[in-house]
Amino acid sequence: MPTREVIAAGGSGLQIDLDVAGEMTIVRPAGWLSASTSADLGNTLLHCLSDQPSAVLVDLTQLRIARMPVLDIFTKAARSAAIWSGVPLLLVAQPAMARQLHAISIKRYAQVHPTMDTAIAAAEQSPPRTMTVRRLDNEPRSARTCRRHVARTCEDWGHGRLTEAAVAVSDELVGNGLRHSVGALTHRLELRRESLTVAVTDHAPAPPIPIEPAAGEIQTHGYGLKIISAHAAAWGSTPTTTGGKTVWVVLR
Repeated sequence: MPTREVIAAGGSGLQIDLDVAGEMTIVRPAGWLSASTSADLGNTLLHCLSDQPSAVLVDLTQLRIARMPVLDIFTKAARSAAIWSGVPLLLVAQPAMARQLHAISIKRYAQVHPTMDTAIAAAEQSPPRTMTVRRLDNEPRSARTCRRHVARTCEDWGHGRLTEAAVAVSDELVGNGLRHSVGALTHRLELRRESLTVAVTDHAPAPPIPIEPAAGEIQTHGYGLKIISAHAAAWGSTPTTTGGKTVWVVLR
């Protein structure tokens, strides 16, 4: 996996190494985390979460911070994971850094471990996720196949009340991916507590944008985001590390 280097103002650099351990992604930032480098690290974490590994482990032992507020990027990433990703985010930190993380209430969203070995062991003990992941060929019949799958899965999980919304949202996300992307799509349906996440990953980097008709023009397409917004408790689009994106919608 790639190595990224960010040079902050004044020449202070942050290097971000990405690696894998089995089905887990390991992020190793080294150098100074400052206001000018924190956004890149935060985006890297979100991209890794969007890729849906079994866990994202962040080794902070080589990281130095310029000011306490920059640590908020870890809270934001962990909160985002809790809302839509479902991927556990675990941090590895030495005692001084761990105390700073606990001071910003990170434990509400992510675990902090003293070593990478203990973090990996904890990730391996994470409870199984209730979800389905399907690869969809880039062809029209995939939309129909996906609608049937979503309806059946909602009923099987005892959440028939969400069937209509889940089918409508899935249809829009898959249809958008078929129109604007090349290659196969990945559809994920995940149940967590009383919320249902619908997510579609494609190879097109551009996020979805609303289409508004010109004055006097009748709108004949582009209703997708309006349909999604009408059903969603939360939704968004997150880039993947491979240059595509995941569009996700949380239903309740």
